[in-house]
Amino acid sequence: MKKSTIYDDADRLMAIDEVAERLKTSPKRIAALINGGFIRAVMFGRRRYIRKYTLNAFLESVEGKDLYDMLGA
Repeated sequence: MKKSTIYDDADRLMAIDEVAERLKTSPKRIAALINGGFIRAVMFGRRRYIRKYTLNAFLESVEGKDLYDMLGA
């Protein structure tokens, strides 16, 4: 019996632009969250990616808070 592969994107890597689009903000703000140590990223050379799982955990931890306040914006 052949096993089928089930695609699960719960832990895929998301580019900074994609994260910014999902949060309706700019890539600069996402970079500020990474640089400020609020969210962790994976580096490939100079490009940074955020695991979808990491983004979801971060969002859960800041639910009800204003991210602009965190950044001092």
